[in-house]
Amino acid sequence: MSDAQFYKILELISECTVGIYEDEKLLGSGVIISPVGFIGTCAHVIEQKKKVSVKVGGKYVTADVYKQDTSIDLAVLKLPKKDLRNYLYIEGNSTVKQGQKVFILGFPYSTYSETTSPSLSEGIISRVHIDETAEVPFIQIDVTVVAGNSGGPVFDVNGKIIGLVTTKLFDGMACCIPIKRLVSLVPSYELYPSSKLFSDYAKKETDAYRAWTLFDNYVDLRCSEKAGGQQDLTEYVRYKWLPSQSKALLAVLGEFGSGKTLFCHKLTNELLKEYIPGRSLPFLIKLRDMKEYRYKSLKDLLVDQIGTKLGFPHLTWPTLEEILRLGEILLIYDGFEEMTMKASRFQMADSFREILSTMVPETKTIITCRTHYFSTEDEIRILTKSKRPDQVESLILEESNPDKVSIVYLEPFDDTDIRFYLERKLKDWQSLYRRINDPNFYDLADLAKRPIFLDVIVESIPDLDSSGLRITGTQLYQLYTTQCFKRETARISLSLEQQSEIMEELAFEAYKDRLTLLSRKLIEAVWASVIPNKAEPDAEKFIRNYPFLRKAEGSRDKLDFIHQSFFEFFVAKGIFRSISNHYHTSYATEYLTSPIDKYLFELLETNNDIGIIVNWLKRHPNINVRMNCALTIQRSRHIEFIPVLHECLEQERDIGVAGRIADALAGLGDKQSLLRFLGNLEKYAQLQEDTGKPESNRLLYDIVEPLEDIDQQVVNKVVKNLNHSNSRIRKFAAFSLGRIRALESVPGLITLLDNSDESIRARRYAAAALGIIGSPSALTTLQSIAEHNESEILRQECLKASQRIMEGS
Repeated sequence: MSDAQFYKILELISECTVGIYEDEKLLGSGVIISPVGFIGTCAHVIEQKKKVSVKVGGKYVTADVYKQDTSIDLAVLKLPKKDLRNYLYIEGNSTVKQGQKVFILGFPYSTYSETTSPSLSEGIISRVHIDETAEVPFIQIDVTVVAGNSGGPVFDVNGKIIGLVTTKLFDGMACCIPIKRLVSLVPSYELYPSSKLFSDYAKKETDAYRAWTLFDNYVDLRCSEKAGGQQDLTEYVRYKWLPSQSKALLAVLGEFGSGKTLFCHKLTNELLKEYIPGRSLPFLIKLRDMKEYRYKSLKDLLVDQIGTKLGFPHLTWPTLEEILRLGEILLIYDGFEEMTMKASRFQMADSFREILSTMVPETKTIITCRTHYFSTEDEIRILTKSKRPDQVESLILEESNPDKVSIVYLEPFDDTDIRFYLERKLKDWQSLYRRINDPNFYDLADLAKRPIFLDVIVESIPDLDSSGLRITGTQLYQLYTTQCFKRETARISLSLEQQSEIMEELAFEAYKDRLTLLSRKLIEAVWASVIPNKAEPDAEKFIRNYPFLRKAEGSRDKLDFIHQSFFEFFVAKGIFRSISNHYHTSYATEYLTSPIDKYLFELLETNNDIGIIVNWLKRHPNINVRMNCALTIQRSRHIEFIPVLHECLEQERDIGVAGRIADALAGLGDKQSLLRFLGNLEKYAQLQEDTGKPESNRLLYDIVEPLEDIDQQVVNKVVKNLNHSNSRIRKFAAFSLGRIRALESVPGLITLLDNSDESIRARRYAAAALGIIGSPSALTTLQSIAEHNESEILRQECLKASQRIMEGS
C-alpha cells in the first residue's frame, strides 16, 4: 500500500474516532461503527453512566448507553443522529497475528481541550489470546498509550479494525479487546442496515442469478397506463417510476401467464448487477410463501426472508422497519392474488391492507397481480364497494392514497414479440409461426400472446395434427404435459396414466392442505398410494425431471410448479378424473377457485362429461357435490344451463344447495330467481338442523357473489328470518344479510351472535356479517366473544370482524 493510500485510510478512521465526555471533561475515546449512530468504546470509560456526550464534527452530542458488558470491558453508545456519512465497517472474523503492525487512535487527556484530531500511535501485536473459552480474551500490543486512549480503535495497515484499546499494562505495552466481541453486543443488522452489508447481499444474489437460464429467451414486456400509451415496462420502472419522489407504490397488473413473475426476476437481476450504495436494492418476495410456510403475518415473512438473505437470523420487525426507513430498499411483492391458497374477496382486501402496513414512507414497493382475479363483475363489488370494471385497481385506489400510487397493465405479446421469441428459440421458427396464425386453429394466435402459453405452444403444437379445432389453454396444457410424460415413459417404465395420476394427486393433496410446495414426504406418500407395488429409490428425483416443476428457492427437498397455472391445471385434472369415473369424493372435499373451475369445466366439456355434473346436481345424495356442481356450472358462464338450474332449484330441499343454485342463476343473468329464493327461506324450515360440510375455517363468503340492489321487501323477510325456529334458516339469513350489507339487520345479528345456545356456525356467520356491514355498535359484543368464548374458531371470526369495523371507521 502506498503512503497516499494509507493516509487516506487514516483520514477516514480519524474522522470516525471521537472523544467521549461528561460536562466537557474527557472520559476516553470511541469509534463510530455504524451509519445509524452506534459508537464502540470501553465499559470502564462510561462507568455505568446512562448518557454521555460525544464530540462529533466539533459539536457535543448527547449519546445513550445502548449496551455494555463490564466482564469484557466493552460498551456501545447510540447517537440520536442517523445517516452518518463517515463510519467504520467492522467484521467479526478479523485475522490477527503475532508481530503484525498496528496503529491506534485516541484523545489523550493532555490535548483534549486544544485539538479536535485524535493522536496516532504505532506498534506491533506481541501476543494474541482470543480463545473463545477465555473469560477475558485480549490482544497484547506493543505500543505507547496514555490516559484517554481507552476505547479508541486499533487497526492494521489496511485500515481494518481489529479491536479497541482497553488497558495500559505498563509503559510501552497495552491490551485491546478483539473487535468480534463488540459485534456480539450488537447484531450486524442493527449496525449496518445498508452500505457494505447490502453490497454483499447484492453480490451473492447476482451470482445466483447468473446460474439461471431463465432469461435466455426473455422478451421485453410492454405496459400501459390508463391515460397513456404503451411503453417498455423495465424502462418505465427504472427511469420513470423509481426516480419519482411522489409515487411509493407500483401495481403491475396482467392476465395469468403474461410474464409478471419472470419480469420480477429480471428486474431484480438487473438492479442487483448494477447496484451501488444509495440506489434501490431489490428484495423479491413471493407472496405465495405466505401460505406454504404458515407465517402469521406478512411482516413475519419479510423478517424471515430478508433476514435470511442478509444473514441476520435474529432480525425483528422494528429493526427491519428502521432499515426500510433508510430508503435504499425496493420491495417487490410477486403474486398478490396468491397470498392465500383460496383467497376470498374479503381476504384480498385484508391482504392488501397488510401490504400497506409494511410500507414505510421511505421505501418503494411493487406488487404484481392478475388483472381479473375475480370471475365476474358482481364479485368485484363486495371487495371494492364500487361498480368499476377493474376490481384490483379499485381495491388499490380505495385502500391507499391514489396520489402515491402508479398502476400499469401488461400488454399482450404482439406479432413482433412472437416472431422475436420464436427466432431465438427455434431454428425452423417460420413453420411454427405459420401454424400459430393458421385460421383453422381457433384461438391459437390469441393464446400465443401470453408468454406462458407461447412457451407451451413451442413444445406442444408439433403433436397437434387436427385442424378446425378450437384450442384452449386447457388443451395446450394437456398436450404439453402428455408429451412430458411420454418422454419419461421410456426411461422409467410408468404409463402416461400413472405419471399423470401422481401429479394430479400431488397437486390435489397440496391444494387440500393449503400448500404450494411439494415436499419429499408428500411425494413419497403419493407415489406409494398410486403405485404401491413399485419401489422408487428417489421419487423426488424422478419427478424433478418434469419441466413444469423446479426446485423450490431456498429449499433443499421441496419442488415448486414453474407457474401457478400448472398447479391449478393438475388439481382440476385430478378432480376431472374422479368425476369421469363417477367418483365424487375429491369433488366433495373442497370448494374450488375460479381458475380451477375453469380448467375443470373445459376438461368436462372436451370429453363430453358435462352431463355427469348436471345429473349430480339433480340427484346426487351428497350436499357438497351438488353445491360444487352449481358453482362449476355458474363459472362456465354458459346460459344454456339456465333451464336445468331452474328445474334443480324447484326440486332442491337443502337450503345451502338451493342458495348456491340461486346464486348460479344470478351469475348467469337471472336475478329474479335469487330474489324469489331469499324471499322464501321458510320453505326449508322442515329440514334437519345443520347438515352439510363439517365446521371449517372457511365461510361461504369465500365462494359466492355479493348481493346489491335487493328489493327492500326481500331484505325485510330475510331480517325476520334471524328469529326463525330453524337454526339453518337463521344461519343462512345471517349469511345473506352480510352479502346484502343490510344495516337494519345489525340488532338482530348482534342478538344471534350473543346467544350462547345458538350453533357455532350460525354465530360465525353473524360475526362475519357484522364485520362486513361495519357497524361500530357491534364492537363490544364482538370483542367480548373474541376474548372469552371457548370456541377458537368463533373467537377468530369475531376478532377479524372487529378489525374490519375498526379499520373501516
